[in-house]
Amino acid sequence: MGKFAKFLLSVVIIGGIIGGPIGVNYFLTEQERKQPVSYGQKLDVDKKKMNVVVSGEGEETIVLYPNTFLPSPYYYYLPLTTLLNENGYKTVVIEPFGYGGSASSSSTRNVENEREELHECLEVLGIDKFTLLADDFAGIMTMSYVNTYPEQIEAYVGLDAMVPKLNSYYDFVSSLKFFNPLHKFFEFSGWKRIVSLFNTSALYESPKDYTYSEQDKKDYRKMCLDYYLTDNQVQEVENGVKGCQELKDLYIPWTIPHIHFLSKAYAASIQNMFEAEGKKEVTLTIAGESFTIKAEEAWEKAHYNPLNPNNKIEMIDCTHQMALSGYKSIVKSFVDWKKSIV
Repeated sequence: MGKFAKFLLSVVIIGGIIGGPIGVNYFLTEQERKQPVSYGQKLDVDKKKMNVVVSGEGEETIVLYPNTFLPSPYYYYLPLTTLLNENGYKTVVIEPFGYGGSASSSSTRNVENEREELHECLEVLGIDKFTLLADDFAGIMTMSYVNTYPEQIEAYVGLDAMVPKLNSYYDFVSSLKFFNPLHKFFEFSGWKRIVSLFNTSALYESPKDYTYSEQDKKDYRKMCLDYYLTDNQVQEVENGVKGCQELKDLYIPWTIPHIHFLSKAYAASIQNMFEAEGKKEVTLTIAGESFTIKAEEAWEKAHYNPLNPNNKIEMIDCTHQMALSGYKSIVKSFVDWKKSIV
């Protein structure tokens, strides 16, 4: 075989390795979009369709507002909501615009818009009294919500909920701008689909002591392949950082009981993150008193409200994906705590 023939053969092989997965991924994605995963109910909010999932028959309602970058908040929180339902609570999983089964939005993804969209969504559902559960970055928007509509909130639950007074997300946003194009290429190239065939952890963390049904696994995988790092989600984080500065002096109102579940592993990672920036300690001001302490201690202390007698903090031995790795401990402690404050 001549040199030119070998060269052509190499081009064909390399083109097949690169172009084959791209073509197959494009075809499968288009086919999957023709039969989208459907669950929950789509409500008219801000003249668009917002998807929510209501489950359980309890008299008390828990509204779950999700962390960022969840392709399907419903499937992600299913282990947690199932156990809450079994303990007599009705749950409402909100899928903001750009998440799960909800439409995307051309409105700016910022604290104010998301707050009012949540308020409108709950009005449509006829829910005016509820416990609000916020996961991670959702702590920023929900801090605004509980201060704007405190009369609606019976209690507040945080899962490693971000508190505006301690913001370590600036470098995270910079990393996001670097990571996002890489992820888009990984997705476009088809390799994300290929890897997920052998290892679903490339798409989502498996819950502890809970097994999704085969249909749920299939549908969840489909959504993870197409609804991760949407433009709405990325913009939400970028504007959420600005919200941290605007809301940094806010507390959850003293009239609202609140419990914060914090991951021990995540607290340690925050310490590592600050030390990587050359900071072993941070200064934190609470109720006019300043503290210079280790970052992981500040993370715990920042969730404490000295003005609220019904403010509890509980450290859980689990990963940052608390709804998956710590949901049993969370539900047990929440149920006991809720009984103690009635």
